[in-house]
Amino acid sequence: MSKVKRIYVEKREPYAVRAKELKAELRSYLGMTGLEAVRVLIRYDIENISEATYVKSLGTVFSEPPLDLLYEEHFEAGESDKIFTVEYLPGQFDQRADSAEQCVKLLNEKEQPLIHSATTYVLSGSISDEQFERIKAYCINPVDSREAQERKPDTLVTEFEDPADVRILEGFCRLEENSLRSLYQSLNLAMTIEDFKHIQKYYQLEEKRDPSMTEIRVLDTY
Repeated sequence: MSKVKRIYVEKREPYAVRAKELKAELRSYLGMTGLEAVRVLIRYDIENISEATYVKSLGTVFSEPPLDLLYEEHFEAGESDKIFTVEYLPGQFDQRADSAEQCVKLLNEKEQPLIHSATTYVLSGSISDEQFERIKAYCINPVDSREAQERKPDTLVTEFEDPADVRILEGFCRLEENSLRSLYQSLNLAMTIEDFKHIQKYYQLEEKRDPSMTEIRVLDTY
């Protein structure tokens, strides 16, 4: 069973400025004349939070009741509506989620919540599959975002595999020129062979050890 709580927050119709703007953009710029309505909901996945703090945060941290509608776990949509969700790529800073985490800690300093945010779009009207893909391409910036899965994760805790051992270039400092040149060519480096020779001399005289492949790649970059 998932430990994650999911909520959606949507601006009430009079305050749904972004949804109205996006509808106008899609109809004007992409020619989606069959598009009748657009809804924009902020999706939060929340873990590692007590029930009392969670309930208190719903109307303080995550929403403003006079302005927002809040749905827990699911929201209603039409059978023919097309829905997709956009999230940041792993490693991108999620300002909205970070701010929510800090605000939850203000409610209870003992809490250490994990929060992920995403944006869910709901499109109503006559929209073909090809048009739907064009709309997604318009809304998703591949530089920092991707389409998110709709299934709720079991946990927000990220588990990393143990890194592989760093490769050491055994015998690098003892290589003669022909062997050193062969190694240089096999690594497809941006540096010149003279740079490579200088690096060998440095490790021979200063470090007195063989370098790792990572060190060579870093030196090649900078």
